[in-house]
Formats: sequence, C-alpha cells, structure tokens
Amino acid sequence: MKIALVADSLACLPNEIVEKYGIKVVPANLLFEGKIYKDGINLTANQAYSFIEKNPETFSTSAPSPGDFLVAYRGLIDNDAKEILYIGLTSKLSATWNSARMAKEQIKSESPEVKIEVIDSTFAGPGEAILIST
Repeated sequence: MKIALVADSLACLPNEIVEKYGIKVVPANLLFEGKIYKDGINLTANQAYSFIEKNPETFSTSAPSPGDFLVAYRGLIDNDAKEILYIGLTSKLSATWNSARMAKEQIKSESPEVKIEVIDSTFAGPGEAILIST
C-alpha cells in the first residue's frame, strides 16, 4: 500500500529530504506589495528575504487554501496513494492545518477508500521539519 507524505512549505524542508521521501510540499502564500507569491514556486527564499529587507511592512504570509490541499491530495491519489499523511505547521500559528483538514473532509466524500491523516505538529519551521523527516 502506497503512503504519501505531505508537508507545507513553512516546514522549510531541505530539497534532499523532499526528494528522498517523495514529500508533496504545499506552498504557503507570500504577500508583498499587494502581489501573492507561492512559496518556492514563483518566489525563492532569497527573493523573499530581499523583499523583507526592502520593505518589511508590506510583507506577510497566508495559509494555503483548502483548494491548494485538494490539488495536492488529488494528485497523490491519481498516483495511486491509498493513504496520505500530512504533518503540518502548528494550528496555534496558522490556518494551514485547518485548510488541510477541510480538504481531507472533501476527499473523504470523493474517495472514501483513501485514508488521510492530518496531524498538527505543534511546531513551526525546523521543529516541524525534524518531525516530518524522522
């Protein structure tokens, strides 16, 4: 049985870990001067740091939407995942965990044979990354 791992980009997982374990990373939204970027997709970490240095007042983040998680889950299911495990950013700091949970509920009605677990890591950044990669 194929089990797929999912994380959010705020875990800051090294590419080597993502590739080694085939982790699907759902990007957070990074907002700068009114424009929305997808973390690691159309904005690199170095670009984000540059934006923050230039004008920190106009930089913020927002959680991936339930739709972002639906796309990730459906893609994994299309690649024969029968179980999906998402370990995410602490729910005390972000709505990311709730977005993942809402997408899980949608998938349950679409594909009841697929088991999805949504875990609140209770960590952020490096703590979340260590939990995911062990």
